[in-house]
Parts: sequence; structure tokens; C-alpha cells
Amino acid sequence: MMLIKRCGGGAAILFSLLLFLPVAQAEQPFDFTRCGSSTQTILFATKELTVMSGDFKGITMSNIANKVFDNMTAH
Repeated sequence: MMLIKRCGGGAAILFSLLLFLPVAQAEQPFDFTRCGSSTQTILFATKELTVMSGDFKGITMSNIANKVFDNMTAH
């Protein structure tokens, strides 16, 4: 009975390690440059609460071969 419990625990650990192995191998590095500007405006302010408005505009440029982030804009 004790042998079955130990083997079951080892099998669970081995299964969990094998489950995450393909995810670790599928990772691809990414490198990008992001340029942008923003404006922040305080709409309302009290001692306990501050409400702000923000406006951000920018562009992203990829630095890797597949160019997945190239010319992605943000508003």
C-alpha cells in the first residue's frame, strides 16, 4: 500500500514536469522599441480621491526578424 502511494506521488510530479516542458521549449524572444508621448490632466481632486484623464499616442517597432510588433500604434 505504501509503495503505491509513493509511486503515485512520483508519477504526479513527473507528469507535471512533462506538462510544462513543451511550453518552455515554445518560448520565443521578442525585442521591440516603443516611442510615445502622453498628456495627463487632473479632472477632480480632493484629499481622498484624484480623478485624472490621460491621452497616449505612440508607435512600436520590432527589432527581430518576424516583425510581429512592427508599426503597431497605440492611442
